Parts: sequence; C-alpha cells; structure tokens
Amino acid sequence: MLKKNNRSQKPRFRSVAFFCFLAAALLFSLNAQEKEQEKEELQVMSRIELKNPLMPGHLHEISVPSYVFWTDTGFDVFEGQEIRFITDPNRKISLQSGNPVAWCGPDGKNLKTIQQPIKGKNFGALIGRVARLVSIEIDEESGEEIRNELIRYFYIGSKNDVIMPMDGRLYLGINEIVVQDNTGYFRVTFYLR
Repeated sequence: MLKKNNRSQKPRFRSVAFFCFLAAALLFSLNAQEKEQEKEELQVMSRIELKNPLMPGHLHEISVPSYVFWTDTGFDVFEGQEIRFITDPNRKISLQSGNPVAWCGPDGKNLKTIQQPIKGKNFGALIGRVARLVSIEIDEESGEEIRNELIRYFYIGSKNDVIMPMDGRLYLGINEIVVQDNTGYFRVTFYLR
C-alpha cells in the first residue's frame, strides 16, 4: 500500500513542478515585457520633454566662461545626433588667476588631476555634457530644490565632432572642478551635422 501511494505522488509532483516552471516562465516573460515597456516610455518621455531641440543647418556661437561650472547652451539634443564643435584657437583662459604659467587654450594643459570631470583628458580643456532630469526633490531642512540628473560627459578640445550620448540638455564647460579662481572664456561655434 505504501509503494502504491509513492507511485501516485510522483506524477503529481511532476505536474506541480511543471506548473511551477510554467508560472515562473510566465512571470519572467511579464517582467521582461514590463522592463521593455518602461524603457520605451522613458525614451518617449525624454523626447517629449526636450523643449528647444538643436536644429540642423544653424550655426550657434556661445561664450564659455572658465569661472563657471557649466554654461547652458539653451539647446536640447537627441541621442545619436552628431554635433561639430569649433573653438576659437586664439582664446586662452587662466586656470589660476595671477599665475603666468596657468594659461591654456581649448585643448587644455598636459596635466591630469583628480579635480576634473573627464580624468583621461587635459586639464582645463573644453568639454561638454548632456544632462537629463530624472526627478526633483525638495530638501526638507533647507527647502532647496535638488535636481537628480543623469549626466554623460564628452571631450571637445579645439575642434571635435561628437555623437550625443543620450537625450537631454547640452552644456559646455572646462575640464576642471575648482573654477572660482579662473579667468577668461572660450568662444565656441557649434552646429548639428
């Protein structure tokens, strides 16, 4: 009698295991579909949020002060767009006011420090970033607005064609974090290719 019960439980166990496998496969499939849908929604949402896209055929000029962390170009870009940046080679900035050896052009100085957003490139070189707003929070203690952004940096130098790494707002700056003691600015022309 015991042997008979054990035999009858094996097919039941196989049936339960099979249904568990099917349920797990279905949940995995649904989860993958949800992630894909979220990804598509994020891509659609990011494209809808771009207020002032960079349009082809127009040259834009901007001054990029060396003493400001980031200069907003006023334009939004899409991932995959190719933008040409050309910097006036005659413009120089000082990476430390009053220091005669701290001057450099848009390609920067051949120095590497921990005080630069792009570690492998010259100190003080012209760089850019694309920032996409993810969320806004309010600090409960100070009441200040905290912007949580997804950011991608890229090198420009004196001239460069750059493929935009993601959708978002286009900013230009220099490859240095401590900018308060800097002087001068770069003059940059850019356009969508």
